[in-house]
Formats: sequence, structure tokens, C-alpha cells
Amino acid sequence: MDTIPRIIRIEADDPYSAGVRLGESLGRSFGAYLEDYIAARILAAKNCAKPLETHAVAWINALPQHICDRFRGLSKGSGIPFERISYWGYLEVALSQGCSSIICRSKGKVWIGHNNDTFVPKLWGYLTVLEIKGRIPTMYFGLAGDIWATAGINKAKLWLHVDHLQATDRPDSKKAVLPTYGFIVEALETCETIDDVRDLLNGIDRTEGMILIVADGKTDEAAVFECSCSRWRQERVKTDWAVRTNHAVIGRGNRKTGKRLLDTWSRYTRLVQLLENSYNSGISPTPSDLKTYLADDGVERREEEFATAYSVVVCPAASRTEFTLGGQPAASCGNWCHIDRSVCAKRVGR
Repeated sequence: MDTIPRIIRIEADDPYSAGVRLGESLGRSFGAYLEDYIAARILAAKNCAKPLETHAVAWINALPQHICDRFRGLSKGSGIPFERISYWGYLEVALSQGCSSIICRSKGKVWIGHNNDTFVPKLWGYLTVLEIKGRIPTMYFGLAGDIWATAGINKAKLWLHVDHLQATDRPDSKKAVLPTYGFIVEALETCETIDDVRDLLNGIDRTEGMILIVADGKTDEAAVFECSCSRWRQERVKTDWAVRTNHAVIGRGNRKTGKRLLDTWSRYTRLVQLLENSYNSGISPTPSDLKTYLADDGVERREEEFATAYSVVVCPAASRTEFTLGGQPAASCGNWCHIDRSVCAKRVGR
């Protein structure tokens, strides 16, 4: 049996062709991989209602055309029925994640450290470099064959990643709506600046809440957006560092009630302690330090069904990205690799 490449590069004239070529490049193992993910995801959600495959197809078909076309192309290229591809895509956004993030300055430049904590962690740790004609070329981090994105950086040196945030409101029925991971795709492929992302937030609502962290390598600036389904608050990161986990901070007090909030506040407090210790000693953290912080006992998630699935350390201004290509829990046991142009050289042409 062949194995799925950890890094794939796709160039295509349109979203459907991009999906086809992605499906073709994943190899024969992708079908078994997809079924393993579906089975494990359903098991992880054993206390939730099991979504119907027909519902997933209708949901995918209702998404913007360029996203639906990618799912249809992926089905064609991989030979997997569209119903099954849709179900896989739907399940990925059906359960909340839990993540930890660092924004800091090291030697004058903005660095980002991020743990993506999620279900079925052993199936994460893949990278797709995607260039679709008329859209900004982007490097995505996530699952093999992923149409969605939890994190990525584009050719304009704009970095985005998302931490889950519980929302109590609903999207505005009069506006366009995307799932959080679809919003990340749209932002990376259409935005060049932090202001562009802000404008997109005004134009598109989300089906879930999110903490969106954006860094622009052209200006060496960073911003945090705390978003509900239809509203958002922005904080420009003007200090040496900031951290985020899975609760709102902007204009909020220390509300730590409930098991979920206790977990997110615990990871948040530990990251604050680590960063304070570094800067109070007069030394800004190095990329190696950020990896150590992400792997800290109080930060990294290590449960069997829910763990740190991938970790990434990135400096958009310096075009430096280090990512875990498999291995989990990722921050402490992942296969850390420096991602550069030579690593991303594999291409599947137009």
C-alpha cells in the first residue's frame, strides 16, 4: 500500500481542477485514511447526535461555489464518492477544537507559536501548497487532502490561524456565512493585509466562534480578532507578547467557571507565566524556546482521543516556518521540519 505524501503542491486553473489534482496526488491510501478519520471522529462524538450523510451533502452543496467545487473535484480525483467526501468535510467542522497560541517579538520580529489540539490527532500533520488562478497562493496546515484550513500563510506573507471560541449568537441571515475553517481559506486566498481580514469579517459571518490570529510579514504587525458568529473585537498586538487559548480576553474579566473554561484558563495562565519569565529576565524567546513552551506539561494536550495534533512556529517577516509533519503529541514528539521552497518543490501541474 502506498503512503500519503506529507507535503503536496497543487497548481490549477480553477477550484474544481485543484480538487481533482489534490485527489489524484493523495494516492490509494487516502480512502482508508478518510474512513479511519470518519470512524474515529464519530466515536469521539459518541455523546452527540450522528449527522446524516444526506445532510452533509446538502450542507456542502450550499457552500460558496468555489468551495463546493473543490469537494467535488477531490471526489473525482480520489475516486471516493462525493457523499463520503462531503461527510468527511462536514464532520471536521462539527466538533470544537481546543488550541494554544503565542504572539511575541524575538530580535525585533513577530513570531507565532501555535498548538492545534483536536480529535483523531494521529491523522493530522500534513501540508498543502495551493495555487489557484486568480487567488493568492497559500500554504495550508492540517489533514491530508484537507479542503478546510485551521492555519496557513499566503504569498503576501499574511499568516492566519484559528483557536476555537464558544459563541452564543447566530449568523446574520442577510449576510454570507462560512464555517470557521472555510473563512480561513477565503481570507488566505483573498486578503493581503490585516485590514483586508477585518473587511472580510464585516462581509462574512461564521457558523462558529473563533479567535483569529493574523500576522503580516510585510509590516511585521500582528492582530487578534475575537469573533462570535456575527460580531468581532480586534486587538492590535503592540506589546512584546500576547497569548491566547479558547476564551475571550478583550474587555473581559477572569471568568473561570466550568470544566472547559478551567482548562483554557489553565493553559493561558501557564503560557503567560512562561512568557513573563522570559521577558522579565531581559531575554526575548527564541524559536527553540517557543517549541519548548508549546510542549510544556501545562500547555500541550496529551489525551489519547484529543491531543495536540500539530504544532507550528512561524515568522512571516523572515519567511521562516517550522511545522510538525506527523508525530503526536506534536509539540513534544512531532517531526519538526523547517519548511522552505525546496521542501515544497513537488508540483502537480496545470
